[in-house]
Amino acid sequence: MTRFVTPKISLVHTLLVAVLLALAFSSTGTSAAPAESTVCSEERVILAGYRQQVADMTTLQRALKALLADALPADHSLEQLLGASPTDANAVLARRNVLQQQDALVADWPDALLCKALQQEYEDLRSDARWLARNVRQQQLHWLNLSPTLRNTLEQLWQSRQSLALSYQSLQDKAAAQDIDLSTTVIAQIQQQEHQLRVRLLGLLPGMQDIPTQQTIQAFYAFWSDVVASTLPPASTDEEWPDSLQADVSEFLGLARADALTIRRAASTVRQTLWQQARAEFSAAARLSGGGYLSILTTEFSSLRFYLQESVNGLHEEFILRPGQQRPLGALLSAGMRYAFALLGLLLLSYLARQVAKPLLSLHERLTHATRGKRALSTLARLPGGLVPLMPWLFGWLGLAVLESLYRYYRLDTLVALMPVARLYVVYGATALVCEWLILRICQQANVYLSSEQAVQLRPAARRSARLIVAPWLLWVFIDIVMGASLSRGLCMLLNMLALYLALGLLLYPRSYELVKALQSLLPPRLDPLAVTLFKGARTILLGPLSLPALILTFVFNFFDKLMSEADWYRSLTARWFKMRVQGGEENEEDAASAAPVAENYNLWFNGGSEEQELPYIESGLLPAVRKPLDLWIEEHTEENTLLLTGERGIGKSHVLQKLKKVLAEEHPDLRVCHASVPAKTVSPASVLQLVGRLLDTDLGEGPAELANTDSERPATLVILDNAQNFFLSKVGGLEGWKALLSLTNTRLENIFWLVVINNQSWAYLSNVFGRDYQFRNVLRAKRWSQHDIRSLILSRNHLSGFRIRYDDILLTSRGPEAGNIRNAEQRYFSLLWDACRGNPMLALQLWLSSVRTQGTTASVGLPAEPSASQVDKLGSNLMFVYAAIVTHENLTSEEIVAATSLPNNVVRYALKTGFDAGFIQRSDDGRYRLVPIWYHAITNMLARKNLLHE
Repeated sequence: MTRFVTPKISLVHTLLVAVLLALAFSSTGTSAAPAESTVCSEERVILAGYRQQVADMTTLQRALKALLADALPADHSLEQLLGASPTDANAVLARRNVLQQQDALVADWPDALLCKALQQEYEDLRSDARWLARNVRQQQLHWLNLSPTLRNTLEQLWQSRQSLALSYQSLQDKAAAQDIDLSTTVIAQIQQQEHQLRVRLLGLLPGMQDIPTQQTIQAFYAFWSDVVASTLPPASTDEEWPDSLQADVSEFLGLARADALTIRRAASTVRQTLWQQARAEFSAAARLSGGGYLSILTTEFSSLRFYLQESVNGLHEEFILRPGQQRPLGALLSAGMRYAFALLGLLLLSYLARQVAKPLLSLHERLTHATRGKRALSTLARLPGGLVPLMPWLFGWLGLAVLESLYRYYRLDTLVALMPVARLYVVYGATALVCEWLILRICQQANVYLSSEQAVQLRPAARRSARLIVAPWLLWVFIDIVMGASLSRGLCMLLNMLALYLALGLLLYPRSYELVKALQSLLPPRLDPLAVTLFKGARTILLGPLSLPALILTFVFNFFDKLMSEADWYRSLTARWFKMRVQGGEENEEDAASAAPVAENYNLWFNGGSEEQELPYIESGLLPAVRKPLDLWIEEHTEENTLLLTGERGIGKSHVLQKLKKVLAEEHPDLRVCHASVPAKTVSPASVLQLVGRLLDTDLGEGPAELANTDSERPATLVILDNAQNFFLSKVGGLEGWKALLSLTNTRLENIFWLVVINNQSWAYLSNVFGRDYQFRNVLRAKRWSQHDIRSLILSRNHLSGFRIRYDDILLTSRGPEAGNIRNAEQRYFSLLWDACRGNPMLALQLWLSSVRTQGTTASVGLPAEPSASQVDKLGSNLMFVYAAIVTHENLTSEEIVAATSLPNNVVRYALKTGFDAGFIQRSDDGRYRLVPIWYHAITNMLARKNLLHE
């Protein structure tokens, strides 16, 4: 076999030249003439090696040209020609990287020789080598830059050509030995025909790099048309051949037919590539050839006979030729056994697929039972239940993938070819289930109940629609296998879409009434007549499928709405969205609520409670959080004996303190509990010490030292100081009371635990003054209540009142499957309430009263009346300082406001009067001003936007 040596100078030669240079300049005691003679002698040897490289490159360059002309001897290989196997992606990439460099094949040739007599010859040789290297590089890159698909096509084309060439050469030699001239026979004509087609195709392939030119595409279209119009070589000839040549002739004709099919398969691969990458140019080439899309379609269908012939050849090879290479009978029996076991595998897969649903249903039942009572989890658990009917088909799909890999391994080509049909059967089963589910969901959306018998009757219609959907895909699969990307496949896809549309229309036609009702649940009431007109009778077949995207999106949204209903952020989002939708009617609800006062016996349960019955306690998680450090101090006698509890006004701090005292009295009767609500503005150190001393029955005139001195005599004591914001006033000298408290809490004591409760805005101010880490080591922030806790608070008190709740129509869904659903109305209302109160129970109670109208023993619930601070936002900055001071201290008198803000008395009074008139400032009997609870968040948010608060 001829081998091509990559033209590259030896490293040994280069080193030899370097040694000779060193000897030439470093030698002493020798004459110049002998040294020059030695150099020239050595360089003549090197020059001979260069001549051989040029000869090798010349041979390679001619061979690459012969490749285009299909004139290479039969013993050549593409790997030798191109420097890499076309099917080896890594080798191709490495070879391309080498060829990307200019003159890479002669890069290590020196610029000049030392021997002057050889210099001119060397320069001429080097010039020839450079030209040859560039030519070889260009031709190799033409082939190596092809796409992997086209390189594989080139490899298949070349292997088929080599087999045919070897067979023809052998036949020619044997015929010549018997004085038979093949040039006048059909054999030579067949060889010449295949040669001409191959030359045309090989000449077109290098032009398929990246995006081919229009001229190249035009030439290929002409070649493709000629190939399709040509006939395959005959399986036999009418000529008489000697018995000694009959086997060789039959072998050649078989290889010629196989080679012809390979050329046509290669042309089809190129056509698919052009159709995908340059469809417009390919269509233009068809028009320029005197045809168009019809011409392309005709040529594609004309080429089907080649694919059918190739399939017949494949069956012939699988069942005749391949077994014939071994013992025929044994090979056939072996093939039969393999196919029998393969079919048995399909039957086993079918059985396992039918059985897989039973354990999944059992698992789903256990999952449903485990999530009972948890709305979000139970909704999520329904998803696997809905997917269980699809599991057998999914299992079948995966099983077919496993079987296909086994069939390929055992070369069961017929069954491998039938795998797409088996997959289509799986698609048919899954499509029938989806069609049945779609009708059931439409009926549910239309609020139409189907009995179990009616649901079963849906299956025949669903299966008919599934058959209509899947049947055209059989044609698409066939064309995809034999033609790949083509105009025919695109038309089949269009046919599939039309069949899908028609099947869905026929599926919806018997359920046009339910479809209209389902659409009316989504559309505004004014569009109801239009829905009836558009989807009435046979019009459903044409227009019904157009409504499915909106309905399916609704089904998905409803599922996720139920799934996310337990997430607080989602409840808040949906509440605000609902409030935006009903914004126009909200004012009417507020007016109605204000016009109809709440009965006094109902209002009592939400504004303090009944004297005869204790209000229910709602556990929001705050009490366990308070008890954790306290229990550690009681049980383990830890040194950490302080806890500061902070939270916004109305969050339930004082209520938790009352519950804490009751629990401690039951569990720790020996624990002494001293509870005091700090009087308004106890800001002097003396008043602070007096207050604490009175609680502990200890004279603290000498300061905190007295606490330490009497600590050993004191029983375990819990000191609770509520409303600790009254210990300071934000003025010069107004923080001394707070400092006195810190001196007490920082005293090392073993028998006193300090629980200080303070408003969150006051604590934020003190933290900015003293630092968060230098006052109390344990700080507990009361979290906002969850929607569930707010709901429990309201409904428990309403239950004690004896009133029955009725939700207004604005909260009830009037259309769709949830029409008139009280539970949904309740969920919607409490989402609105929770979003408005921000988890504040005191504010929730006030908002509840603002949205309730009582009549007899019925409490009608509308939208919660959330106030807006838009008008307050327009007031002057001095007034804002007054309101910020009230929020920071929680409550102040007018004199204390003047001291805290340094504003004139008249400005303060004007601000208070403005707030009082607007309804967000209230004055208690002791002359102290506070925010009205229902306005708390509106005012604090406005002040926070103006950077007037510390939190």
